[in-house]
Amino acid sequence: MLESVYSFVDKAAKLIGLPAEAVKRLKRFDKEHIFEVELAGGKRFRAYRIQHSNKLGPYKGGIRFHKNVNLDEIRALAVLMSLKAAAVGLPMGGAKGGVAVDPLQLSKTELEELSRKYVAHLYPYVGPDKDIPAPDVNTNSQVMDWMLDEYARQIGKTSDSQAGAAQGVAENSKGDVHASTLTAARKTQRSDVPASSGGAAGSASRQAAAMRVARAAFTGKSLANGGSLGREAATGRGGVIALQKLLMLQGLTLQHKQDQALSYALQGFGNVGSNFATSAQALKPNWKLVAVSDSEAAVYSRAGLDSEKLQKFKTEDGRFKNYNQQMTKIITNEEMLSLDTDVLVLAGLENAVTSENMRSIKAKYIVEMANGPITEEAYEYLIKNGKVILPDVIANAGGVIVSYLEWLQNRQGEQWTEDRVNQQLEKLIVKATDDMFDFAQKRKINLKEAAFALAIKRLEDRIKV
Repeated sequence: MLESVYSFVDKAAKLIGLPAEAVKRLKRFDKEHIFEVELAGGKRFRAYRIQHSNKLGPYKGGIRFHKNVNLDEIRALAVLMSLKAAAVGLPMGGAKGGVAVDPLQLSKTELEELSRKYVAHLYPYVGPDKDIPAPDVNTNSQVMDWMLDEYARQIGKTSDSQAGAAQGVAENSKGDVHASTLTAARKTQRSDVPASSGGAAGSASRQAAAMRVARAAFTGKSLANGGSLGREAATGRGGVIALQKLLMLQGLTLQHKQDQALSYALQGFGNVGSNFATSAQALKPNWKLVAVSDSEAAVYSRAGLDSEKLQKFKTEDGRFKNYNQQMTKIITNEEMLSLDTDVLVLAGLENAVTSENMRSIKAKYIVEMANGPITEEAYEYLIKNGKVILPDVIANAGGVIVSYLEWLQNRQGEQWTEDRVNQQLEKLIVKATDDMFDFAQKRKINLKEAAFALAIKRLEDRIKV
């Protein structure tokens, strides 16, 4: 995956005439944390936190728990996060984290232990002004709450132990671009967290103060712990808004189909896919969902599917292969990808469309709601054959946008209404889509090249300042 991302970076850099040394700089990582987490029962898991660039602001990126997590993938996703934040105009950098684990094989107690030990290892390197993690594949607000609580516990220790730990971090970070940020954050922690007053009352006071400081260190939290309204649906909702804007920019209206609904197939029905479907049903009721898949099977209905009923079924049963409703049939994932729909939405994992299945894609429009769901070879083939691909760095940016808004609310001690959050989300997504489309039209390039080129230019412009 990293090789594919670098290939897109190379092409975009060439389009804007970026010097070779600047391209090399884009491919460097500020800091890589690779370690093992060992649970009390003896289970061991490889863990990562890759910090790519903080040129535009503190590192930002999710943490995923998946059995196939590896260094190449996490590096690639960290680069994509830097580009995504730049592409949508956020003052944030890029990072990514993960643990190579199948969370379904863990008890809830083990999952909490894993989450806490991950943060216990990394806490000197994360924080409101350093690196702000968020949920990703197989992680959610509960996991973020555990991580936040552990982070607060770590920084809520006595001021002496904080100073010692932070000093050690600074010494180990000599020569690292992140060191000055760590030093500044150490000063903030020592001034904001009360010194030890002794006893249980003093400990509780320090913990409460630490939690107030810590809330902006993680996003995607529960509302009770400083999460934002609209965050859960943000990625899916942002994808719907971006697609709607792109269709408008291309002059596509429903009249071309004589009042028939615009049809789409959806691969993946996790947080991103399900919220894309429910947001589309609410915002664009004349869009028709005709097929949806999970990792095992797909449900198809020419008449259209109700996203809320699908959501209810997934909650109760969990497997689309067991879906049995009137006017629906079960098909394979590959059959779903080859359906003759207007739009194909890829909301599963990376590399869903490859050289093996690219020729079967019939949809005119493809939306990359997952990160890197189309391999480089397949991407080139699809573009040459007239497909319009809404790239991941714009299509799925709703999550990081509302994570940024959550971070702002935490820093300002505010709780915005869902309407205000959604308005800000739409404003940023629409502008980013406009910018990408205009750049693509002027340069006569595809949308992904345009989005990457704009992001790289913004990163380089910041470096020159």
